[in-house]
Amino acid sequence: GRVIRQRRAMGFILANGLSFSAMFTFITDAAFLYMDYFELSAAHFPLAFGANVVTMLALNRLNVVLLRYYDTAAIMRTGLMIQSAAALVLMGLVLTGSLTLWLVIPLIMVVCGMMALVMPNGIACFLSLFERDSGAATGLNGALQFLLAGMVGTLLGTLHNGTPLPMVVLMAAASLMA
Repeated sequence: GRVIRQRRAMGFILANGLSFSAMFTFITDAAFLYMDYFELSAAHFPLAFGANVVTMLALNRLNVVLLRYYDTAAIMRTGLMIQSAAALVLMGLVLTGSLTLWLVIPLIMVVCGMMALVMPNGIACFLSLFERDSGAATGLNGALQFLLAGMVGTLLGTLHNGTPLPMVVLMAAASLMA
């Protein structure tokens, strides 16, 4: 109850959960997007998908450097803005019929990669608000993160229409709300 009543903490927790939902939306639809829609082979799918992991690792290292110069909330906010911008560009490309595999891969890398700047800084921000309830706060963050991602993934399954539009709309919406 103390965690839920702390509005600032809930803002960080919701931002983490919604940002994670943007990434999870892609994870839910990745095989469709790459293999069905863009006809990427099963041999090349792991390379396209794995590019996101490499990006997250690199941005995780960048986060360590950024923490020397900027505060955690500023890094998180910047990560959320970059994630939102990339998701909006994806949506614009889909709406204009301009989406290509060679545009989608780097943009998805940015959307997913920003989790390395958002998540650890969001956790640090909300945990700084709780001296004795850090376990409850962390548990609530994890539960909400996966609950929101699961709900968005379910919505994606309902809206799926054989195009990337539902995926990119949900990614953009989750990023913007975050």
